[in-house]
Parts: sequence; structure tokens; C-alpha cells
Amino acid sequence: MRWRPLPSSARARLIAVVGVVVAGLAVSALLASHARFSAQTTTGNAGGMLPLFDVDWRSEEGSAVFYFLRRGIINGFSDGTFRGHEPVSRAEAAKILLQAGGFPVTHLQNNGRFLDVAECEWYTPYIASAVVRGIIQGYPPRHLLFALRNTVNTAEFLKMLALTFNLRENLPHSFYDIPSGAWYTRYAGIAWQYNLFHDRGAFLQADRPLSRREAVIALFRLFTATRPRGRPGSEWFDPSIPAISVLPVTELATKVGSLSITPDSVLTPPHQLIIGRAGDQILRFRAEADGAEDVSISHLRLTASGTSTASLSSLSLFRENETRPFAQATRKACADAPPTDPVIGEAFCANLSPPLIVRKPVAIPGCPRGLTIVARPLIRPLASGAVPGSVFRVFLSDDPRTPAVAAHGLASRQTIPPRSTRVTGNDNLVMTGKFSSVAVNSLGAAPIPGTTLLASLRFVAHSQNLEPITLQGIIFTVDAVNVSLRSNGFSLFDPADPVTRVPCAVAQSPATSGGSGAVAGAEMTGIFPVICDALGAPPVNGTFAPAEQRAFVLEGNIAQVSLALSSPPSLQVSLDSFSQPANAFGPSASHVRWTFGSTPVFWIEHPVTLLRSTLP
Repeated sequence: MRWRPLPSSARARLIAVVGVVVAGLAVSALLASHARFSAQTTTGNAGGMLPLFDVDWRSEEGSAVFYFLRRGIINGFSDGTFRGHEPVSRAEAAKILLQAGGFPVTHLQNNGRFLDVAECEWYTPYIASAVVRGIIQGYPPRHLLFALRNTVNTAEFLKMLALTFNLRENLPHSFYDIPSGAWYTRYAGIAWQYNLFHDRGAFLQADRPLSRREAVIALFRLFTATRPRGRPGSEWFDPSIPAISVLPVTELATKVGSLSITPDSVLTPPHQLIIGRAGDQILRFRAEADGAEDVSISHLRLTASGTSTASLSSLSLFRENETRPFAQATRKACADAPPTDPVIGEAFCANLSPPLIVRKPVAIPGCPRGLTIVARPLIRPLASGAVPGSVFRVFLSDDPRTPAVAAHGLASRQTIPPRSTRVTGNDNLVMTGKFSSVAVNSLGAAPIPGTTLLASLRFVAHSQNLEPITLQGIIFTVDAVNVSLRSNGFSLFDPADPVTRVPCAVAQSPATSGGSGAVAGAEMTGIFPVICDALGAPPVNGTFAPAEQRAFVLEGNIAQVSLALSSPPSLQVSLDSFSQPANAFGPSASHVRWTFGSTPVFWIEHPVTLLRSTLP
């Protein structure tokens, strides 16, 4: 019996029916497989939420995303989305193609190749490896810029595919919008033969930016090589062109990662905080994930304690070296959390949206692990309850009723209780004004007998001070080698009024010559303190208006200079013991005393603990 061919209309109906059946079976298999996948990735998740909830798993995008998720090629964002509508950046393209091609990431550092690629970032090893393999390159003329955040257009993506998978070039195609001589002509046939962009018909649109959805579907079609028939130009499809080798399925993440919260290696010094202003760093801590998975931090709870926390309005949270905060920690954000024990302190919470991602470590020599988080305070105005003279400190520590950090693994979707130690900042003083800088300058030449200008001490009041501040006392440290000075010959004056002076006294000190101390008219040598504590009122006014700067000159009387060959004469003046919190003024306590309002202060916020005049 001879088989007669079906009429074309009947054949078309039969193909359609078979297509529907096959498509239904494929979708059923996909959903069943996805159900197993979801069961593995949502263990312990309330409600059994599916991963990447913005993906329709019944669509081709769902098939493609699921295919590459199972193979560890792509992952979603920390909020459970895929964001298929967003464009693909050059950095993302380098990562996806390297992983899809099965290439090891061996070149881990940029080493100055590109001016806009930082070291130790998540994208650095992928860009470096992709460039070495010739998959991607910098921009002409000198290829010094990579432009990692630039979007990838269709033509660029086709070239990357050809170089990654060693695809045949100059394949036939039926695109109508390929100009003669265009650089990407040799790659256009890849898009046609593998049917990478099915919604574009006979127009490649080479300059069109590629979305995450289009990129993952194009890669999926490259690996499955499904070539439809029946459209104009289908005669150009070459069935001998093979699909790319199917990638093996990797084990889905089942090991739950961990998170450590530790003090940062850089300590935060004590600060003087001006009312109504933002302050400097008062707390630094590090968050580090282990090698199992990336960790998402969704909530931070910091605690303030001290004589009064009413002055603290909120805490701005920054990543290290960034100028814009990623979150604000406030009292209001703690409303849904258990209240803080008043004995412990007052809580400030930050609900992070988007979450803060702590990447699992990559073994890159010289690159730090984890990330550093910095907290900076905002001090309330006086009218809003700020308390001048109050002291507080901020720390990160678990409350007996609630953890300080809420986190979960991005792959395992499991809650991760952080391994943490208490991270505590220094005491900070709330005030209406402070000094912004202080410096010591040498004024003398080689020491010679007679009256000599020893050093100049310049103070600058902060420009944001709310009221004047008054300097009341200074203690200089004099170091005289083969030089002796008269103990009653020291005085301090303002260069603007050199006639009016404040007498300064030499304090009793075992470092002075013979240990005799401040005997009137005695000759002093060695190391000894000189106390000038009659500032703040006439005859020498030590009051500073906001942003005002003024110098005070220390004058001394040199009695003798010894010209010993073994050690030449030298004379140096310094200011020390002034930059750490203290409660008293004196040679064995603080070497400065000043006031804001009626509040005495015995230290100046300064990064240097010792200021010296230069030796002549």
C-alpha cells in the first residue's frame, strides 16, 4: 500500500496538534522539575516562596532562567527577583559568558590595565579573565577604559558569543538592516541560525541594548539550538550547525553559610559633636561571609548609651569609602521590634531595602574579606532636645530579646544567626562649639642667649559653632639640650598685641635640671612643662568666634648655650596630652583647658597626639 502525502492544510493542522502536545509535555516536565528545585531552595521559608518571583516559569524566559540557575550560571537579586527588563552591563556579560563557557577564573587582578576597574570587587576577576581570553576588551583608542557599567548592545553580545564558544562566522542570514561593511556583519548569521532573538523578525537591531531576559533566552537557544521552520527566510537555516554542548547540572546550594560581625581594624576615636550637625565616624564594624554562599543583611539594630542619648537624632550607615549612606538607623524603625532594656541603652534600627549583600570570599591576594560598615551620627538641634555636655557611645550587640543583625543566605534561603562579638565605639561629647584645628610652628633660629620667640601655637574655631568658645590654659613641653632658660622668663602673647602678655610658670618636674623645679630665676634645661593658664580674659583674650583663628606666641629667656662637640645645642617646644578625653588640667593631666558656654573641656579633637616645633 502506498502512502499518499497529506494535503498542506491537513499537514499544518497535524503539526500544530503535535506541537501543542509536545509543548504541554515540556511545560509539565519543567514545572515538575521546578517543584523539586523549589522544595530544595525554600526549606524553612515561610510560605514556601518560589525563587525569583518575577519570572513566569511557564514561559521561555522561565525555562531559560531555570536552566542556568541549576547550572550556577546566573542568580537573582537579594530581594528574590530576576529583573529581566533591566539591561545587561559589560561586567555582568563578562561573568555570565565565562561561567557559561566553563572557563576557570584565573586572572584575579586588574593590575592597572583599566583605569575604571577597581581591585577586589566582585567583577574584577571576571573582567580580567575575560580580557585575557579575548572575549571582551576595553574601548579605543588606547583601551584604557572598560566602562563596566555600560550596557551591552546586540552586536557586541553576538561578538562575545562567537569568541566565547568559538562559533562559525559569516553564516547566512536574512536580516534586512545590516549595512554593507558593518563590523558586526560577520556575527549577524549567528543570531539568525540559532534564532537568538525570535521577536525581532527580519531586523537584527544591532544597536539595541540587550536586556537580562533577552540575554538569558539567547544563551538558552544557543544551548538548545531550536530552529523553527515556516517563517520567511527559514531556507537559510543550516541543520548541520550543532548546538553548544549541554552544561552539566551542578548541585544546588544545600550548605547554609555563616556571617561574622567583628570590630574593624581601624578604631574610631572619641569625637566632639556639634549640636544640630552631622558627625564623623563613631562606629566601624566588619561583616564577613564564609565560602558557602553570599549573605543578605536585612536589618541592623544599634544601641546608644551614656549620660543622655536625647541628643542623638539618627545614625547614617555607610559602606567604607562611600559618601552616600545606604540606610538610616532611627528609633522609629525599632517600633516593631522588642523594646530595648533601658539599662542597656536606646535602640536605633535600620530596615535595609535593598538588603546589604556580603559576598562570599574570593581568594584574591591582598584583597580584604567582607565589607566595612560605618555609622555617623546626626545630632539634634537645641530646640529639639539636644543636651550640651552630654556623653554617649554607640555599640552593636545582641539584646537578650532580639539580635542586632538579621540575615539570610542568598542560595540556601535560610536564616543565618551571625557569629558576633560586641562592637563598641568611644565616648562622644555633645557641644555647642569646638576647635577645628591646632598647630605648633617654630619661630626661633639657632639658640642664642637673650629673649627668644620659642614657638607659635595657632588655634582655629570650627565654622559651625553655635556660640563663641574660650581658651583658658595651655601647657607647653620644652626640650632643651645644651641650652638653659630662666624659669621666670616665659610669657605668652597674641601677635596682634605683642605688648600685652601673660606670664607663664615652670612647673615642678623631675626632668628639670637637678630636679629643683620652678625656683624663681633658676636656669632650666632638659625636658620641663611651662604652664600658661591666665587666658580667657584680659590682658590676653582667648575667646574665639565661629571660624575665627588666632595665634599665641611663647617667648623665653635663654641664659646659656653650651657648644659641646658631642651634642649640638637644640631647643624644641611641643604640645602633647591634649587630644584624648580628660577631666582635669595640669602637667600630669590634660595640657589644654577651654570652655563652651559654662562647660569646661580638657581636650581637643585632633588626629595627632603630639605637635612639635621644628628643631633649628
